[in-house]
Amino acid sequence: MMTKEEIQAYIHRIGIQEIKPPPLQDILFELYKAHVEKLPWQTLDIFAGNLCIFTITPHLLKAI
Repeated sequence: MMTKEEIQAYIHRIGIQEIKPPPLQDILFELYKAHVEKLPWQTLDIFAGNLCIFTITPHLLKAI
């Protein structure tokens, strides 16, 4: 689980200055949109300290 400081750092990194208390759906949409716009290739695992291990399979090589 991310600490409050880690969450604040993530929110700041994706360009959201403040989380206001609108309905949850609005908050989630704002977070999703900001994440995709600012960090399109990253996941929250990076901020949580989890390793991201990718296996390149022959099928994936064909797609590249």
